[in-house]
Amino acid sequence: SKCEVNLVKKTYKISIGHRKVPHEIYHKNRDHFERLAGLIEEIKRKEDISSEEILSILARKEELLAAPVSIFSSWLGPLESLVKFMKENMKLSFAEISRITNRDQRTIWITYNNCRKKNLEIPILNEHFIPLDIFANRQLSILENLAAYMHEQLGHPLRDIAKLTKKDSRTIWTVYHRAKKKRK
Repeated sequence: SKCEVNLVKKTYKISIGHRKVPHEIYHKNRDHFERLAGLIEEIKRKEDISSEEILSILARKEELLAAPVSIFSSWLGPLESLVKFMKENMKLSFAEISRITNRDQRTIWITYNNCRKKNLEIPILNEHFIPLDIFANRQLSILENLAAYMHEQLGHPLRDIAKLTKKDSRTIWTVYHRAKKKRK
């Protein structure tokens, strides 16, 4: 195909000024490329997406930060759960967490230390994920952002959000309607 012809003609510049052709790169890293091809095929079958979509997602992975909804089902407060997950599981610094959540770094540090004192675990299930950038909206609380996003963007009924977060359905209803009011 046209793409393959362009790839054969293409060379890649490396730091010492030499050029490598795709054939050389492929054969030096053949085992990695074979594993990668297998993983891409597995994702294509599992998610019903194309190779191009997979590579696009991979290229954007830094901006696709997300947290599992299950972290909000612990006895910790929503901000505590989020900060604990970002710090301990994502290995983000306080400055990075502060930037992503649009909160003061001192608030993040205090929140993390408070939740560490409680010595509670957060459940991590890889079923439903929420993009971290929704929590930057300071107009709404963490739980309000979560409920609004899940209901409006993902189409989850409020009772399902309550089940996923192990919160009372009346709490989720109240939080969601409070978020709606705040945004008007």
